[in-house]
Amino acid sequence: YNLRNAIYIDTPMSVTSDTSGNIFWNALREMIMEGEKENISTEVKKLLLRIKILLDGQVFLEKEDDPFNSPKLRYVSSDQQVNIKLNEVATGFKTFSYLQRLLENGYLNEETLLMIDEPEAHLHPQWIVEFARMLVLLNKTLGLKIILASHNPDMVSAIHDIAHKEGVLDNTNFYVAQPSDENRHQFVYKALGHEISEIFKSFNIAIDRIKQYGTADL
Repeated sequence: YNLRNAIYIDTPMSVTSDTSGNIFWNALREMIMEGEKENISTEVKKLLLRIKILLDGQVFLEKEDDPFNSPKLRYVSSDQQVNIKLNEVATGFKTFSYLQRLLENGYLNEETLLMIDEPEAHLHPQWIVEFARMLVLLNKTLGLKIILASHNPDMVSAIHDIAHKEGVLDNTNFYVAQPSDENRHQFVYKALGHEISEIFKSFNIAIDRIKQYGTADL
């Protein structure tokens, strides 16, 4: 009853892919291609400034003079030396660009549930932490509800520690997927509350495999 929008993002590539029959991709594109809302709050302006600093520039909607051509999203660097179509930028840029556009268009608020599948897949380590911080701040300042699926220890640690520092850890819950005892093709999600140590047990399997494959004869 307190949600108006649900936004699902499985890849930032959907931001610039306009030929897909995927309803989630099309829905996201429609939202980010809308014109910016007027009277943006101070909190949103601060979040937008953080994204602008990270990108060393920003994304904007280029208006077309020809009514038969649809508007295009472009990235422009802070020094105005780079001005290119958004589909030509690195995928990590697209990850932050959809947050920028959804903020500008008024979709990220306390009445929205944002669901993101593995955002770290296209981010370098520093930007994984920056993205985690943006999500925590979106929840803290705007009341945005977020469901995040991740396989990355840096993302999990960053969400936990930054949420603690920002005083919203009580609003943050972690889960770990475990094979079902009844059906090996199904998983159940165990609620961990604020604790993340059990999540890292599954991550540590990869370290064990590295040791195994790096030292043992196959």
